[in-house]
Amino acid sequence: MSVLKLADFDAIVIGAGPAGLAAVNQLIHEGKKSILINATTANGYGIGGLANEWHNQCAELEEVDFEGLDNFSSWPISYSEYRKYTEKAKKLLDIEINKNNEASSGRRYLSQDDIFIDEVETIISKKQSWEQIFLSTLQNPLLAIHNGIVSKIIHNNHLINSLVLDGTEQAVNKASKIYLAAGCIGNTEILSRSNFIELNKSSTYSKYLADHPMFENIYLRGGRRNSFQELFERKKVNNKFLLRKKKYRVRKNGKNLGVFEIRHFFTHRSIDNNSSNLLFNEYIKLTINKFNNILFKRIVFRPLQTKVWIQLAQELNPESQIYVKEKSTHISWKLNEKDLENYFEIIKTIKFLTKKNGFSLHYAREIETVKDLESTVLPAFHLSGTTRMSKLETDSVVDKNCKLLNMENCYILGSSVFTTPGWVNPTLSIMALSIRTVEKSWRN
Repeated sequence: MSVLKLADFDAIVIGAGPAGLAAVNQLIHEGKKSILINATTANGYGIGGLANEWHNQCAELEEVDFEGLDNFSSWPISYSEYRKYTEKAKKLLDIEINKNNEASSGRRYLSQDDIFIDEVETIISKKQSWEQIFLSTLQNPLLAIHNGIVSKIIHNNHLINSLVLDGTEQAVNKASKIYLAAGCIGNTEILSRSNFIELNKSSTYSKYLADHPMFENIYLRGGRRNSFQELFERKKVNNKFLLRKKKYRVRKNGKNLGVFEIRHFFTHRSIDNNSSNLLFNEYIKLTINKFNNILFKRIVFRPLQTKVWIQLAQELNPESQIYVKEKSTHISWKLNEKDLENYFEIIKTIKFLTKKNGFSLHYAREIETVKDLESTVLPAFHLSGTTRMSKLETDSVVDKNCKLLNMENCYILGSSVFTTPGWVNPTLSIMALSIRTVEKSWRN
């Protein structure tokens, strides 16, 4: 059995999620001998990491995220270049997205105060495991895979000399490149414990941690059967018509505030199909619906409970950050007053859309303060920020090519470099930036 030597490789990729997998795929394309370090013992997910919880939904960030905001919150790369690499990521995922973020994908409504509601659609890719998607990459002779944990990076004179892998320090080839793709938390932990903060004077390091806060505390009441169906897509599947949920995006003054959906138990994404805590007559209706749906593929009674699902595009917040100590990590994920304001704006649009169909909103819990909002929030596990890129070096941890500032051979991959969280699932953007970073690091 040969002994693993990191010095034998042109490239070392730390992390086997979408960022790391897209990176090693591009490294093989560049003809580089690479090693993928997969921290299976850290999360138990294996190849793909936490992204194995992904529901195969894809979407792209929008032009407003790149050009319409201030220097602090805008991306330092152009939208056209970003889309060039999302096209490459789509090929890896074997999906096709035709400008799915545009209003042309559905109807557009103008509510009030210049708030627009668009019907949008996220595309579902083929249901495959990450090992299936990258099977040929993982079997390529240029790639070695090691299941282990990198806890620290040793550097000197702006160059990485060695890594602490599985508790043992190993030298790396000074001509090789290291790609840190361990996720928002993992990237921040490794950099913190490696004293990179001493080299990087950015005021944003480990800060501006963001997610896509989700809420499910609102229900619909009233309405007519026909108007209820207008809130959904009537789609023919296997010669049967089904009602499927629509996604509604909310924007104001050109900025995306978030999205919402109307959900009920007989859509393809089942919720609220629970017979506990029902009145007797409700239980009878639920039972009839279940049997009729199984036997005749139809619903007799309207859903007993119809839920509104909301997902915010979280505002940038320096108080939301990760604190790393030698043996522990504390995550302080916070919302702020602007998030609360955006939440209320989305509520306005939901009222506008549903009221004209005869519905009223029922709140399981009233939201009045940021504390109320935080007490009802559900995380999406779409963490971003903490090692961000920016147009200004003082606001950056990496440059526009994701190279760690003041370090010659280290690059950061994944959503930790995001300038803004946007409103969409980050998987496609993560992979696009990883491909771009590897390409730029070897061709520039």
